[in-house]
Amino acid sequence: MSLNKKQLVEINQARQSRQAIIQATDIGSGETHVVPAGDQPQGDELLAAECAVRFKSGSSGLVTLPDGRKFFLNVYAPLPRLFIIGAVHIAKALAPMASAAGLDVTVIDPREAFATPQRFAGVRLLNNWPEEILPDIGLDEHTALAALSHDPKIDDIPLASALRHGCFYVGALGSRKTHERRLKRLKENGLFDNCLSRIHAPIGLNIGAVSPEEIAVAILAEIILALRGPKQTRQVAPDIEEKQSQIAAIILAAGQSRRMGKSNKLLSQLDGKSFIQHVTGAAIAAELAQVVVVTGHEASLIQSELTGLPVTFAHNNQFEDGLASSLRTGINAVGNHIDAVLVLLADMPLITAKTLRAIAGEFQLEHKDRIIVPYHQNQRGNPVLWPRHYFDDLAALTGDLGGRLLLQKHSGVIQKIELGTEVLIDVDSPENAAAISASVT
Repeated sequence: MSLNKKQLVEINQARQSRQAIIQATDIGSGETHVVPAGDQPQGDELLAAECAVRFKSGSSGLVTLPDGRKFFLNVYAPLPRLFIIGAVHIAKALAPMASAAGLDVTVIDPREAFATPQRFAGVRLLNNWPEEILPDIGLDEHTALAALSHDPKIDDIPLASALRHGCFYVGALGSRKTHERRLKRLKENGLFDNCLSRIHAPIGLNIGAVSPEEIAVAILAEIILALRGPKQTRQVAPDIEEKQSQIAAIILAAGQSRRMGKSNKLLSQLDGKSFIQHVTGAAIAAELAQVVVVTGHEASLIQSELTGLPVTFAHNNQFEDGLASSLRTGINAVGNHIDAVLVLLADMPLITAKTLRAIAGEFQLEHKDRIIVPYHQNQRGNPVLWPRHYFDDLAALTGDLGGRLLLQKHSGVIQKIELGTEVLIDVDSPENAAAISASVT
């Protein structure tokens, strides 16, 4: 089936704004779906999982889902870009390698003696201060930035800009001592630790590189790993990889929805799906290690909404005692291999897989006591990521306050992450539910 006008407009708008999107065509029925990055086809988690893989690889092709359906997935992904800050010897080696690997490369350096067409033949070269031109170029999540000038006056502003715009890779040349001084400067520029931890420094995979050409290989390999590989895998020493953290979602869906009247708010509809389907679908699409749904009030209705999905149900027989009993039920249901849990409220239908991945991506095994908390404009939101270090404390809570008391007790180890308004929006009344529905129509 050919695309309709609305789908064509959606694809063209995505491409113009450098957003990835997939045209998924069912070979059997001819039906076509358009799937933007970070979303999932409504009610089709098998297709959503395959789309997530294709977004990562960037490759189109024919796929057969576990249930036997066949789809052709046509991936429209922006060409990944690499901005090299500083026309140094390493840049001279890196630019042609990265171009050959399929990256759209631009070298930026205000020093005309370094940035010459003779040294960078065939490469886009801009003799400007980075802060003068990057706002017009537009950094995005399909962009990598490597700061190589080793001069804070040239490197610092583009590094801060790349972090704020969510570039998929941000790297900086320099020793660990140099990087410590760099972090101090960037903190003074208003960046938080959780954001600064995304800088790859010292830049490049640790392969023992010495010459500019070898360092360029190490940098390009690290960029490709960030673009195509597992999000939390980085080689920190020769032949040694960090253990990938195992993060589970605990979806609290046991409440009685007293303020919603007779109806169960988790069954309310938004864009053709119930609230519990939205939240659970986002958790599955985020590719977490386990998804636990805690049921209580009207458990059979909640389970029927999620029939066939890869989730673990945990029934809370004491759901009337309050939120803490559901937390305890969820903690007891996660596997022994789980390193941390994202505690999701089931009445937050605007939460997305992209948001969940952003929170989960902040967790590091070497910081086992850090609690990751999303904020929007200085307001604390949900979901909160709790490391295993706090599992016993969470299970010991009572009443209806959830983890609020623990957050107050451990405020010194909270790691904040700034996200969109979706981390603040939950449903607690019919009027609130109607307003959310109206906001997305």
